[in-house]
Amino acid sequence: LGCSSRFAPVHAPPIAAHDHGSPRSRSTLAAALRAWAQLQVALAGRQPHAMSATAHRGASLSPGSAGAGAATEIGRSSSPLRATALVNPGKLVGAVAARVREEGSTEISAIGGKASYLALRSVVIANTYLAEDLAGQVLGVALSHREIDDATRPEAVALVVDARRRPAVSVPEKPDFIVASEETGELATSMAATFKEKGSVTVAAMGAAMVNRAMDSIIRAQEYLAHDGHDTKLTAIPMMQDFEEDGKQMIRVAFTVVRTAA
Repeated sequence: LGCSSRFAPVHAPPIAAHDHGSPRSRSTLAAALRAWAQLQVALAGRQPHAMSATAHRGASLSPGSAGAGAATEIGRSSSPLRATALVNPGKLVGAVAARVREEGSTEISAIGGKASYLALRSVVIANTYLAEDLAGQVLGVALSHREIDDATRPEAVALVVDARRRPAVSVPEKPDFIVASEETGELATSMAATFKEKGSVTVAAMGAAMVNRAMDSIIRAQEYLAHDGHDTKLTAIPMMQDFEEDGKQMIRVAFTVVRTAA
Protein backbone atom coordinates (compact mmCIF):
# COMPACT_ATOMS: atom_id res chain seq x y z
CA LEU A 1 0.00 0.00 0.00
CA GLY A 2 1.18 3.50 -0.75
CA CYS A 3 1.34 5.56 2.42
CA SER A 4 1.57 9.17 3.49
CA SER A 5 1.96 10.74 6.92
CA ARG A 6 0.03 13.84 5.80
CA PHE A 7 -3.66 13.76 6.43
CA ALA A 8 -6.88 15.74 6.75
CA PRO A 9 -7.83 17.91 9.77
CA VAL A 10 -9.72 16.48 12.72
CA HIS A 11 -13.50 16.17 12.35
CA ALA A 12 -15.70 15.05 15.23
CA PRO A 13 -17.99 12.02 15.01
CA PRO A 14 -21.57 13.23 14.50
CA ILE A 15 -24.24 12.96 17.20
CA ALA A 16 -27.95 13.41 16.51
CA ALA A 17 -29.36 16.61 18.03
CA HIS A 18 -31.79 14.76 20.29
CA ASP A 19 -28.92 12.77 21.85
CA HIS A 20 -27.18 15.75 23.41
CA GLY A 21 -29.26 16.10 26.55
CA SER A 22 -28.66 13.00 28.66
CA PRO A 23 -25.56 12.62 30.87
CA ARG A 24 -24.92 9.23 29.25
CA SER A 25 -24.88 10.74 25.75
CA ARG A 26 -22.72 13.66 26.86
CA SER A 27 -20.17 11.33 28.45
CA THR A 28 -20.15 9.13 25.34
CA LEU A 29 -19.60 12.16 23.12
CA ALA A 30 -16.81 13.44 25.35
CA ALA A 31 -15.07 10.07 25.27
CA ALA A 32 -15.38 9.91 21.48
CA LEU A 33 -13.95 13.40 21.05
CA ARG A 34 -11.04 12.62 23.38
CA ALA A 35 -10.34 9.43 21.47
CA TRP A 36 -10.54 11.28 18.15
CA ALA A 37 -7.96 13.85 19.26
CA GLN A 38 -5.70 11.18 20.77
CA LEU A 39 -5.78 9.06 17.61
CA GLN A 40 -4.98 12.12 15.48
CA VAL A 41 -1.85 12.46 17.63
CA ALA A 42 -0.96 8.78 17.32
CA LEU A 43 -1.33 8.66 13.56
CA ALA A 44 0.66 11.86 13.19
CA GLY A 45 3.43 10.41 15.33
CA ARG A 46 3.27 13.41 17.64
CA GLN A 47 3.21 13.80 21.43
CA PRO A 48 -0.12 14.50 23.17
CA HIS A 49 0.87 18.00 24.29
CA ALA A 50 1.66 18.94 20.69
CA MET A 51 -2.06 19.09 19.86
CA SER A 52 -3.04 22.75 19.66
CA ALA A 53 -6.10 24.23 21.32
CA THR A 54 -7.29 25.21 17.87
CA ALA A 55 -7.46 21.56 16.84
CA HIS A 56 -9.67 20.73 19.80
CA ARG A 57 -11.94 23.75 19.37
CA GLY A 58 -12.12 23.24 15.64
CA ALA A 59 -13.49 19.69 15.80
CA SER A 60 -16.65 20.12 13.74
CA LEU A 61 -18.67 18.50 11.01
CA SER A 62 -19.64 20.75 8.11
CA PRO A 63 -22.13 19.33 5.57
CA GLY A 64 -20.01 20.15 2.54
CA SER A 65 -16.57 19.38 3.88
CA ALA A 66 -16.36 15.93 2.33
CA GLY A 67 -16.86 17.13 -1.22
CA ALA A 68 -19.73 16.63 -3.63
CA GLY A 69 -19.53 12.84 -3.65
CA ALA A 70 -19.47 12.32 0.11
CA ALA A 71 -22.90 10.72 0.45
CA THR A 72 -22.22 8.27 -2.36
CA GLU A 73 -18.78 7.38 -1.03
CA ILE A 74 -20.06 6.65 2.46
CA GLY A 75 -23.12 4.78 1.24
CA ARG A 76 -26.67 4.45 2.54
CA SER A 77 -27.29 0.69 2.53
CA SER A 78 -25.63 -2.59 3.41
CA SER A 79 -23.21 -2.24 0.53
CA PRO A 80 -19.59 -1.78 1.66
CA LEU A 81 -18.66 1.68 2.87
CA ARG A 82 -15.99 3.40 0.81
CA ALA A 83 -13.24 5.49 2.37
CA THR A 84 -11.45 7.89 0.06
CA ALA A 85 -8.74 10.46 0.67
CA LEU A 86 -11.43 13.18 0.49
CA VAL A 87 -14.13 11.57 2.62
CA ASN A 88 -15.30 13.50 5.68
CA PRO A 89 -13.75 11.56 8.61
CA GLY A 90 -16.59 12.40 10.99
CA LYS A 91 -19.25 11.18 8.57
CA LEU A 92 -17.32 7.96 8.02
CA VAL A 93 -17.16 7.32 11.77
CA GLY A 94 -20.90 7.99 12.00
CA ALA A 95 -21.61 5.58 9.15
CA VAL A 96 -19.47 2.84 10.74
CA ALA A 97 -21.17 3.30 14.12
CA ALA A 98 -24.64 3.23 12.54
CA ARG A 99 -23.91 0.04 10.59
CA VAL A 100 -22.54 -1.73 13.68
CA ARG A 101 -25.58 -0.70 15.72
CA GLU A 102 -28.01 -1.90 13.04
CA GLU A 103 -26.24 -4.96 11.64
CA GLY A 104 -23.44 -5.84 14.06
CA SER A 105 -20.73 -5.38 11.43
CA THR A 106 -19.64 -3.31 8.46
CA GLU A 107 -17.14 -3.50 5.62
CA ILE A 108 -15.03 -0.57 4.46
CA SER A 109 -12.94 -0.47 1.29
CA ALA A 110 -10.11 1.97 0.65
CA ILE A 111 -7.57 2.58 -2.11
CA GLY A 112 -4.33 4.32 -1.20
CA GLY A 113 -2.48 5.06 2.00
CA LYS A 114 -4.48 8.05 3.23
CA ALA A 115 -7.85 6.40 2.59
CA SER A 116 -6.63 3.19 4.27
CA TYR A 117 -5.62 4.91 7.48
CA LEU A 118 -8.92 6.84 7.50
CA ALA A 119 -10.77 3.53 7.26
CA LEU A 120 -8.84 2.09 10.20
CA ARG A 121 -9.18 5.28 12.21
CA SER A 122 -12.94 5.26 11.76
CA VAL A 123 -13.14 1.81 13.36
CA VAL A 124 -10.97 2.81 16.34
CA ILE A 125 -13.07 5.90 17.02
CA ALA A 126 -16.36 4.03 16.48
CA ASN A 127 -15.14 1.45 18.99
CA THR A 128 -14.92 4.17 21.66
CA TYR A 129 -18.11 5.85 20.51
CA LEU A 130 -20.03 2.54 20.76
CA ALA A 131 -18.55 1.42 24.08
CA GLU A 132 -21.92 1.28 25.86
CA ASP A 133 -23.64 -0.42 22.92
CA LEU A 134 -20.92 -3.05 22.63
CA ALA A 135 -21.44 -4.06 26.28
CA GLY A 136 -17.93 -5.29 26.99
CA GLN A 137 -17.15 -6.38 23.45
CA VAL A 138 -14.91 -4.54 20.98
CA LEU A 139 -14.68 -4.02 17.24
CA GLY A 140 -12.20 -6.35 15.60
CA VAL A 141 -11.19 -6.17 11.96
CA ALA A 142 -10.43 -8.80 9.35
CA LEU A 143 -8.05 -7.23 6.83
CA SER A 144 -7.64 -8.24 3.21
CA HIS A 145 -6.77 -6.96 -0.26
CA ARG A 146 -9.33 -7.15 -3.04
CA GLU A 147 -9.34 -6.16 -6.69
CA ILE A 148 -12.24 -3.82 -7.39
CA ASP A 149 -13.72 -2.03 -10.38
CA ASP A 150 -12.69 1.61 -10.34
CA ALA A 151 -13.16 3.73 -13.44
CA THR A 152 -10.25 5.99 -12.49
CA ARG A 153 -7.89 3.15 -11.48
CA PRO A 154 -8.13 0.05 -13.67
CA GLU A 155 -7.31 -3.18 -11.81
CA ALA A 156 -7.18 -1.28 -8.52
CA VAL A 157 -6.45 -3.21 -5.34
CA ALA A 158 -8.32 -2.00 -2.26
CA LEU A 159 -7.73 -2.57 1.41
CA VAL A 160 -10.89 -4.15 2.83
CA VAL A 161 -11.61 -3.64 6.53
CA ASP A 162 -14.32 -6.02 7.78
CA ALA A 163 -15.26 -4.69 11.24
CA ARG A 164 -17.48 -6.67 13.59
CA ARG A 165 -18.13 -7.34 17.26
CA ARG A 166 -15.89 -9.78 19.11
CA PRO A 167 -14.89 -10.51 22.72
CA ALA A 168 -12.54 -7.96 24.26
CA VAL A 169 -8.86 -8.80 24.67
CA SER A 170 -6.17 -7.33 26.88
CA VAL A 171 -3.44 -5.36 25.13
CA PRO A 172 0.05 -6.29 26.37
CA GLU A 173 2.01 -3.37 27.76
CA LYS A 174 4.93 -4.34 25.52
CA PRO A 175 3.98 -5.32 21.96
CA ASP A 176 5.74 -8.19 20.22
CA PHE A 177 6.71 -5.88 17.36
CA ILE A 178 6.94 -2.14 16.78
CA VAL A 179 6.70 -1.20 13.11
CA ALA A 180 9.78 0.68 11.96
CA SER A 181 11.82 0.58 8.78
CA GLU A 182 11.94 -3.17 8.16
CA GLU A 183 10.39 -4.62 5.04
CA THR A 184 6.74 -5.65 5.28
CA GLY A 185 7.60 -9.21 4.25
CA GLU A 186 10.18 -9.60 7.01
CA LEU A 187 7.79 -8.26 9.63
CA ALA A 188 4.97 -10.51 8.39
CA THR A 189 7.22 -13.58 8.57
CA SER A 190 8.19 -12.77 12.17
CA MET A 191 4.56 -12.11 13.09
CA ALA A 192 3.43 -15.43 11.62
CA ALA A 193 6.12 -17.29 13.56
CA THR A 194 5.12 -15.58 16.82
CA PHE A 195 1.46 -16.33 16.19
CA LYS A 196 2.19 -20.03 15.66
CA GLU A 197 4.11 -20.07 18.94
CA LYS A 198 1.75 -18.03 21.13
CA GLY A 199 -1.62 -18.12 19.37
CA SER A 200 -1.64 -14.32 19.18
CA VAL A 201 0.66 -11.46 18.25
CA THR A 202 0.68 -7.73 18.98
CA VAL A 203 2.16 -5.09 16.69
CA ALA A 204 2.26 -1.36 17.43
CA ALA A 205 2.75 1.61 15.13
CA MET A 206 3.01 5.40 15.25
CA GLY A 207 2.26 7.57 12.24
CA ALA A 208 -0.05 6.95 9.31
CA ALA A 209 2.63 5.30 7.17
CA MET A 210 3.59 2.84 9.92
CA VAL A 211 -0.07 2.06 10.71
CA ASN A 212 -0.59 1.19 7.04
CA ARG A 213 2.53 -0.95 7.06
CA ALA A 214 1.22 -2.78 10.13
CA MET A 215 -2.06 -3.58 8.35
CA ASP A 216 -0.23 -4.79 5.26
CA SER A 217 1.98 -7.01 7.44
CA ILE A 218 -1.06 -8.55 9.15
CA ILE A 219 -2.52 -9.44 5.75
CA ARG A 220 0.75 -11.02 4.65
CA ALA A 221 1.10 -12.93 7.92
CA GLN A 222 -2.34 -14.42 7.26
CA GLU A 223 -1.16 -15.50 3.81
CA TYR A 224 2.04 -17.04 5.20
CA LEU A 225 0.09 -19.00 7.79
CA ALA A 226 -2.26 -20.32 5.10
CA HIS A 227 0.72 -21.31 2.94
CA ASP A 228 2.14 -23.28 5.88
CA GLY A 229 -1.10 -25.22 6.22
CA HIS A 230 -2.59 -23.25 9.13
CA ASP A 231 -6.24 -22.79 8.21
CA THR A 232 -6.63 -19.92 10.66
CA LYS A 233 -8.44 -16.67 9.99
CA LEU A 234 -7.01 -13.68 11.82
CA THR A 235 -8.81 -10.79 13.49
CA ALA A 236 -6.89 -7.66 14.46
CA ILE A 237 -8.19 -5.54 17.33
CA PRO A 238 -6.84 -1.98 16.97
CA MET A 239 -6.66 0.08 20.14
CA MET A 240 -4.89 3.23 21.27
CA GLN A 241 -2.07 2.58 23.72
CA ASP A 242 -0.30 5.05 25.99
CA PHE A 243 3.40 4.47 26.60
CA GLU A 244 6.43 6.31 27.88
CA GLU A 245 9.59 6.94 25.89
CA ASP A 246 12.55 8.97 27.12
CA GLY A 247 10.41 10.28 29.95
CA LYS A 248 7.68 11.51 27.60
CA GLN A 249 4.12 10.24 27.37
CA MET A 250 3.30 9.02 23.86
CA ILE A 251 0.37 7.36 22.07
CA ARG A 252 0.45 4.64 19.43
CA VAL A 253 -1.96 2.25 17.76
CA ALA A 254 -1.60 -1.36 18.91
CA PHE A 255 -3.06 -4.25 16.89
CA THR A 256 -3.69 -7.41 18.89
CA VAL A 257 -4.01 -10.21 16.35
CA VAL A 258 -5.97 -13.30 17.41
CA ARG A 259 -7.88 -16.17 15.83
CA THR A 260 -11.20 -15.14 14.37
CA ALA A 261 -14.03 -16.32 16.59
CA ALA A 262 -16.20 -19.04 15.04
